[in-house]
Amino acid sequence: MSDIVLAGINEEALTKQAEWLLARDTLLGSSQTVRQVTNASELNGSGLLQTEISKLIKELETKRLALTRPLDAVKKAITTKENELVANLVSEHARLKAMNNAYATMQMKLAEAEQRRIDDLNRKQAQEAAEAQRKLDEENEEKQRKAQATFGFCQVVTPPEPVAVKPVPVYVPSVTGPSSSSNTITKTWKFEIIDSKQVPREFCEVDDKKIRAFLAYQKSMGVNIDSLQVAGLRLYAEANVGAR
Repeated sequence: MSDIVLAGINEEALTKQAEWLLARDTLLGSSQTVRQVTNASELNGSGLLQTEISKLIKELETKRLALTRPLDAVKKAITTKENELVANLVSEHARLKAMNNAYATMQMKLAEAEQRRIDDLNRKQAQEAAEAQRKLDEENEEKQRKAQATFGFCQVVTPPEPVAVKPVPVYVPSVTGPSSSSNTITKTWKFEIIDSKQVPREFCEVDDKKIRAFLAYQKSMGVNIDSLQVAGLRLYAEANVGAR
């Protein structure tokens, strides 16, 4: 990763930058030689490097904040002004969208109900037509059997012409879905939580903050972590080496 070099900075700043980079490279060189910690002496040496690295990171962070905080204030002021300018527009947009969505949803449901009704009618008509055709076919077969029984199987009997069933009427919906020449209308699936206790486990997320707060409280009360049990969790203690 290349180093960041700022243009237009003075000699003193360049010197400080070079000093910081040298300190970084020196620490990295020392740190990368540490491969294991197996005794108190190695812990002290590794811990010292850890502390020095933390200080160097903090030093750069402090300098970065000194540069960016004024910019953050400017950004906040601009964002605040922007929000003020569009506040009425945002409110009207939300109001219009709510009304438009309500009407479009109502029209969509009406159209879907109408389509179900039409589908049921067409299905019923098709079933009735199929049943009528079946009965006609049975009647024709019966007439053919009677003719064969009367004139004999050697006699060539021309079966009666099948009677065609009248065409099945096809119904079309009288209600159509919502449409707009100025907007796109799509069907969106949404959800509303009505009883969080009944929501399936696979839709729930473990809250790390609550677990940490629970452990912190138990620790403050003097509870031994080995005596704690929480289903689905392995609770344990480990040493945390922090920078001085």
